[in-house]
Amino acid sequence: MPAADGAPAPTADTSPLVVVPAVSRQLLSKPVPSSRPIRARVENGLPGRVRLRTEPPDAVIYIDDRQVGVGTVFDIEVPSGMRRLRIKASGSVTFDTTVRISAGNTTRLGLITLRDLP
Repeated sequence: MPAADGAPAPTADTSPLVVVPAVSRQLLSKPVPSSRPIRARVENGLPGRVRLRTEPPDAVIYIDDRQVGVGTVFDIEVPSGMRRLRIKASGSVTFDTTVRISAGNTTRLGLITLRDLP
């Protein structure tokens, strides 16, 4: 029956129904073998490098609570894996985060601008 405004009345959906077979619970519980080594194992022995600049330029840069630079760090070698990065400057809020350092690569963090204290 047509609608009051003359448009055709809505019809039932006639698109085909797709049936996906159920996945066995046993298949989901088995680990999938991989030919790639696990990244954590590789990163334990190889260092990475870090590059960053800060604003203000006199901010002190710490990686894992060790001072590594003031204002700029350019390709310093650090252990790979998750590292704590802290940047402090007087009159600014301390920047504190965790970064992943990739083994054998340079992690480029760019310019990190500290916020002024309220």
